[in-house]
Amino acid sequence: VICDFANDGIENNFLLSNLNSQLVGTDYQGTVSYFTSKNDAENNHSAITNYDLNNGTQFYIRLVQGECVNVLGPIEVRFNSSPVVNVNNDSLNVTICDNNDDGVENFNWAENLKNRLTTESGMSIRVFNTYQEAFTALSNQLGLTQIREGNYKVYARVQSASGCFSIAEVSMNVTFNSIEAKNVDKYIC
Repeated sequence: VICDFANDGIENNFLLSNLNSQLVGTDYQGTVSYFTSKNDAENNHSAITNYDLNNGTQFYIRLVQGECVNVLGPIEVRFNSSPVVNVNNDSLNVTICDNNDDGVENFNWAENLKNRLTTESGMSIRVFNTYQEAFTALSNQLGLTQIREGNYKVYARVQSASGCFSIAEVSMNVTFNSIEAKNVDKYIC
């Protein structure tokens, strides 16, 4: 199963070795090669490394470990759709108290963005400083947990239970309210 990131039924120039762990596990010690036909796989002819995948694309794999050769297939590609995210160009305006007067405040990004980014239920939302951080995030990376004052962009990774995700750019417009303390002299008689 492959994520269809654009939900358009095709993944262009897909690096087939990204499927290795799904097909042979992470401990396989041999080589894995991909082919468009069984004949090519059996004869080790015209191996492919990248391919334009469509839902239903079939290919064959050739496994070589030591002197042993095994050809498997056809293997059929099935796409999982990625979450549909709403991309609004308006800013998320937040006014919040800077309780410790330290320039940051704890912030529940998922709660504040969920209705703004998607109508799909069961999505997890994590927010990162850059698109690259959001795209490559591992499941154990929480993302941002605080908000800071100013105008800036953050990148929300909206992920379904299947592991497929979409990334939305969110423009932030954050204003901190400050707590003013006044010195007052009181005289008590």
